[in-house]
Amino acid sequence: MRSEAGSVSSCAAPAVDLEANASEDEPLASGAQRPRARAPSDAAAAQRDRLSEADLAVLELAGTRLRKLGRAVTIARFHGVCWFGFTLACVPLALLEPRLLWIALLACCSGAAELHGARLLRALDVRGPRWLGFHQLVLLVAVAIYCGYGIHTGLTAPSISDQLTQASPDLATMLDDGEGEQGRQLVTAMDGPYRVALVAFYLVLLLLTALYQGALAHYHFSRAAFLRAFLRETPRWAATAVRRLLGW
Repeated sequence: MRSEAGSVSSCAAPAVDLEANASEDEPLASGAQRPRARAPSDAAAAQRDRLSEADLAVLELAGTRLRKLGRAVTIARFHGVCWFGFTLACVPLALLEPRLLWIALLACCSGAAELHGARLLRALDVRGPRWLGFHQLVLLVAVAIYCGYGIHTGLTAPSISDQLTQASPDLATMLDDGEGEQGRQLVTAMDGPYRVALVAFYLVLLLLTALYQGALAHYHFSRAAFLRAFLRETPRWAATAVRRLLGW
């Protein structure tokens, strides 16, 4: 009897196991597939790809600094193009006044210097802000020399009547006659206001140039702090991402 019971139980056990395996392989009654647990590797990858608040703050700060440098690059390029345009405008006039060739040469050199500084700054070279800032100071010195020469010439030049008589001998003969005495007095009376107006023009030009070039030099020098902070505090991955987003 015991042997028969043992044989019956041994035969029934595999049947239960087969039914259990069959129930696991059968689809759900609703027709939906059984949910599968996410692999540990997928969860780790999703957690790794998610940026933290600190990473977002780093990206935002790097973008702000790079946009400030980008504005400086745009300003330098604009001035470079303007200087080259001024050079092209001076070349035809230099045929009538040879002294304008020096001004055209200075304008051409200024345009090249502005574009060179813009390239340095766009390449995140620390020499870029210094180059652009000192270039503005050099322009200020050049304009100051030009204005000083103009003021000196205006104060030491012959009077208007003498210049007119030297330019036109016929006019000098007319002024020497009795009928031209009133004209000579009028020309002599205009000499003082003319010199004052000439000196005032050069002084105003010098003042405006000092304000503009001085402010521009300060602006470019101040970009050096943003550039150094960007290079020092921005991780490589953040710098690469921000430069791609801003088209650098």
